[in-house]
Amino acid sequence: MRHHRNPTAYYIIAIIFILVVAFLSQQPYFVGKGQNIVSDVQNQAQAQMAKASEWINESVFKKTVNSVQSGGETIQNQATEKIIEEKNKISDNVGKKVETYFSGVKNSVLNQPNNNCQSVEPIQTSSFLKP
Repeated sequence: MRHHRNPTAYYIIAIIFILVVAFLSQQPYFVGKGQNIVSDVQNQAQAQMAKASEWINESVFKKTVNSVQSGGETIQNQATEKIIEEKNKISDNVGKKVETYFSGVKNSVLNQPNNNCQSVEPIQTSSFLKP
């Protein structure tokens, strides 16, 4: 058989314990001892907080900083590669445009019509345009 314990009993015991501690803390005998206990607990808590802070700095913070730095370097490298790639594309495009322009200029200079050609007779205009 399983025994089901009543949680209300635990609550009553906890309340009684808190009332006893509160009552005893007001007694002159326990005032000095209570202050000593509080200062000891504070010292222990500060020591534990210092250890926890040191652990966080060594374990968590350094790993996080290293991860962020390596991630930042990766992003920076990717951005630099992309910028160089785009610069190369622009340079290639400008080079092609300049080449096309100068080849057009060269063709127009080299392929000029001869002035020694026979002259072309003027086009006849219609009769209503004549004066």
